[in-house]
Amino acid sequence: MNKKVLNKIYDVAIKAADPKKCIFESIKLEGENLFIKQKVYKISDVKDIYVISFGKSSIPMAEATEKILKSMTKEVLVISNEEPKRKLKKFKYVVSSHPIPNFKSLHAAKKAIKTLKKAGEKDLVIFLISGGGSSLMAMPISQIKLNEKKAIFKKLIKSGLDIKYINYVRKKISAIKGGKLLKYAAPASVCNLIISDVINGKPSDVASGPTIVNKQQSKTFINNIKNSDMFHEMSSDLKKVITKKEHSSKKVSNLNIDTFIISDNKKSLIEAEKYAQAEGFKTILYSTSIQGEAKKLGEFFGKLAIKFKTKNSIGRTCIIFGGETTVNVLGKGKGGRNMEMALSFSREIKNKIGISALFAGSDGIDGGTESAGAYCDYKTYRKANEKGLNIENFLKNNDSFNFFKKLKNLKITGNTGCNINDIGIILIEN
Repeated sequence: MNKKVLNKIYDVAIKAADPKKCIFESIKLEGENLFIKQKVYKISDVKDIYVISFGKSSIPMAEATEKILKSMTKEVLVISNEEPKRKLKKFKYVVSSHPIPNFKSLHAAKKAIKTLKKAGEKDLVIFLISGGGSSLMAMPISQIKLNEKKAIFKKLIKSGLDIKYINYVRKKISAIKGGKLLKYAAPASVCNLIISDVINGKPSDVASGPTIVNKQQSKTFINNIKNSDMFHEMSSDLKKVITKKEHSSKKVSNLNIDTFIISDNKKSLIEAEKYAQAEGFKTILYSTSIQGEAKKLGEFFGKLAIKFKTKNSIGRTCIIFGGETTVNVLGKGKGGRNMEMALSFSREIKNKIGISALFAGSDGIDGGTESAGAYCDYKTYRKANEKGLNIENFLKNNDSFNFFKKLKNLKITGNTGCNINDIGIILIEN
């Protein structure tokens, strides 16, 4: 297995999405002007700047912003899923819960609202947003309690529903998501800087869009929600909430809001592809928006790899893709979508010499485990049999983590500080 090359391609992708790097590229202070991407603010027109950073990349994003703005910031609130390695005196830190919201998530939301209420008409609020923010900052609507929302979250994660439907439900049962947090920012100006972990980079879906005005969904979209098993399990009151139309208040409609995506999966995969080419591989950037059931996609990419291997007409080949798959959890095992894909891929490519792969989350976490994903190759199936590990049984039980742990093929990175969807790398060699 060519772990060295697989790791390097993955590392290049992660480095391209480094939160601090992305902030330094996006915010410039020159003379009397503050440049945030294409937006220009006259410093003399801005009284105070409030920064609220939330998501898995919240700490490095906030640190980089503060380094640029320095004394211009009035208050910096950082909502994260972990304790910072070093605390800055000016920062207010809230360590919250992920992937399931709890009382810490509610506390974080209240802290954000408290900060926003201080902002006035001549102030600027900068939101630094990254994936994971939906769980880290949560406030349920009055119709449901936090424990009920927590239970819904758990069911959503295990439902196998497409992420766009999951995010829709999250917004509807929240008092702050889907642009609802903006009412607390009024009348200040707002600028959103987003590191996207969402397929096709829609800002409104990152962290369930608490600072993005929610647009009404089509009838087809709503009908798909209604036809899901998840919807049928809801109470009648909750069903009404999910399907009810919402309208933005005048207070929010009149806000001066600018939104910029500063990093996403595509940007990272392009850099990864360049590196693979420099290493002598013919490359195929298959897609930056892979969606679907992880097990089925593992089978698909396994067949694709075999096809290229059989043809062997273009030499050493590297297939790169990104996106976010789903797992329909039926078993009681431990795993994640990347490890599940790797397991299914391993079954498909058994004994096909020269094929190896890495499937991993960019944030260093797969399915709530300490693993980012897993390595696999043409030897994985044989080695599993030698150890008495039945791939079929592990797939049925959604127990990919323990399968790859026994084979010592887990991808362990720790928290990368990055969150731009999942990354798939397949190497086809002679």
